[in-house]
Amino acid sequence: MLATIRKTDYSNTHVDQIVTNQAMEFFQTDDRFLGVKDVPVILVNQPTGILSVLDRNDLNRDEVRARGRQSQAEKAGFGFLNVNYATDERSIEYDLNAAQAAGASPGRDPSRVIPLALAYKGNIHTETRLVTDVFAGSKWARVVTGAAGDGADGGTAMNRKYWSDPTSDPIAALRFEIDIFILRSGMFPTALRLGRQLFTAIAANPNVRAQVAVMVGGTSQTATFTPPATTVQLSALLGMKVTVSSAIQNTADRGTPATNQFIVPSKDGLLTFDSPQQYTDGQVPTGFARVVYQALAPDGFQVRSFPRPEVGAGGSMASVLDIYNGYVIVDNMLGTYLAGMST
Repeated sequence: MLATIRKTDYSNTHVDQIVTNQAMEFFQTDDRFLGVKDVPVILVNQPTGILSVLDRNDLNRDEVRARGRQSQAEKAGFGFLNVNYATDERSIEYDLNAAQAAGASPGRDPSRVIPLALAYKGNIHTETRLVTDVFAGSKWARVVTGAAGDGADGGTAMNRKYWSDPTSDPIAALRFEIDIFILRSGMFPTALRLGRQLFTAIAANPNVRAQVAVMVGGTSQTATFTPPATTVQLSALLGMKVTVSSAIQNTADRGTPATNQFIVPSKDGLLTFDSPQQYTDGQVPTGFARVVYQALAPDGFQVRSFPRPEVGAGGSMASVLDIYNGYVIVDNMLGTYLAGMST
């Protein structure tokens, strides 16, 4: 049962560590979602604040100079940029009724489902926040948009032929974008995150399939006989980690027919440089990060369990998931947004 969090919840501070650990495992490892897994994390002890980020333009400058034997060395300089971040608290509750739990069949024990359900709904909500705060063309320095053919490159924007077009070569186009990314930022992009339908278009593209064709009996198989490419094969072709969002949400009201839709724009993608370490302090260059407020809960994630004697026959046990986090664009030059790249 999905319930509105009541003010009395905040007087119930018992953290159920077993359920928290179970839900956290589901939350962090679900491959359908992009919002948490393999995303740089900045741990903070204040819900809002300012990050000090190294200025890459200073780092990219050659300041080494010839030096006379009696002269001082050239003085190098680097600065910091201020980036504002904000986190907040989001919660969801399940009430497990005592009579319902006592009468449940072994295969439908609600207590076993609750950690999974809490984590799954937490992932759905976090994925929607990723889309709002990160997965949008307005957030990044360059936007590449799908079109019938390649257009002029304006530096911050360009049209490229749809990657669902069998005459296009998505790998070659992405390699051009990698070169542009490096020239713009001095960093080699490390991650390509794809909407589901864009991934399908790239994986099924005959030019991509030809590049992953295997040798059978000493003969190279043509793309006609080669299965669609996998994320592992795309990662090898591009030299970076390629992941896909397959997460959906039902936007229909309860009691009405389901209306499912992909959460991440299904024909879009995002090319970014991510911090080499998942946990970072915000000073290391990274395109974006999930900011986790940990003053109340380790990793900003906890499940509290407490009795609700007033709910249902025999009373109920409430399980409330609290998530304390947010997203921040640390450096928008470290991202290229791919908009509508398949038909």
